[in-house]
Amino acid sequence: MNDAAIVISSRALRRLLIGALGIVLVVVLLGLAWDQRDRIDLGLFTRGAGDQIDRSTYQAVLLSGGQTYFGKLTAHGDAYFVLTDVYYLPPADSQQSGQLIKRGAEVQGPQDKMVIPAQAVLFFENLRPDGDVMTAIRRFQSPTR
Repeated sequence: MNDAAIVISSRALRRLLIGALGIVLVVVLLGLAWDQRDRIDLGLFTRGAGDQIDRSTYQAVLLSGGQTYFGKLTAHGDAYFVLTDVYYLPPADSQQSGQLIKRGAEVQGPQDKMVIPAQAVLFFENLRPDGDVMTAIRRFQSPTR
């Protein structure tokens, strides 16, 4: 027998192969779980508040200053939100009270997009299609308005 030869018993080789297969299986399962992370809600793969935005509808956004805006919300990292197609309700004591207003016609002439620091957002919520605000937005957008 050659003194330089390495001898591995069949039992040790079997353990090594089973261990390697176990590691491969764990890696495959973790890969599948990562791929399905949007469908699995265990809190393990939570990336941020932006994951809760339903892109098929509008959102109501309440800011720390007390203003509420309605529009299409997107998260830009953890620091900012962007709100587009923006609407709001005027103060209760104004002549337009209770009437939804499309942002953009104000004195300062703002563009449609609002960039909002995340720390200024108290909360946001996805709007139901049958809610009063969504009904008013559809009416506002209607060409026969």
